[in-house]
Amino acid sequence: MPRKRKLSIEEAIEKSMFAFWQYGFGLGVRSLEKKTGINRFMLQTELGGKEGLFIQALDTYLSKMEKDLFLPIASGNLDTIVGFLKKQFNENKNPMACHGCFAVNTMSDENAVSEEIERRRRRFMDLNLNSFISALKNERKNNRLKKNLNIEKTASFLTASIFGINILDKIKNNNSHSRPAMEMLVRQMMSWRKA
Repeated sequence: MPRKRKLSIEEAIEKSMFAFWQYGFGLGVRSLEKKTGINRFMLQTELGGKEGLFIQALDTYLSKMEKDLFLPIASGNLDTIVGFLKKQFNENKNPMACHGCFAVNTMSDENAVSEEIERRRRRFMDLNLNSFISALKNERKNNRLKKNLNIEKTASFLTASIFGINILDKIKNNNSHSRPAMEMLVRQMMSWRKA
């Protein structure tokens, strides 16, 4: 008689997402099993091994980010981006904030080197840049953005700044060190509006 599975595929992906978010792709298989309750058989036969599971967890995270974050930012403006920053770096609203962002962590994870993972990195960069460009264009359409502001360079600056803040959170394992940087970024963004 076959053994009853402890976790569904969805539960395994969800639990592994948080484990990889905290420890990166370098998390060993035994540690992954211990932290998630996934057994090696399920990992190999149903989840595509460690890399397959990592990719599924990252895809789940990116899809959620696209729906809950990037689409609202793209249809929003500077206020929408500020709202995201305040929520993202607030540990009361985002208990994983002290670990940075799973996708940003993957961008800097030297153990995550496959072509499949690289495709997800590019997707994440595109989602960031395109949503910021769209929000800034919305500001300009509403005649609230300074005329001399280069939208593409500004979106690139925003992306780099947010990545840096997330990496600082991951390194320090809390977001109290990055809060001043986030507040400075918000002030900088508000200076892009016409007086």
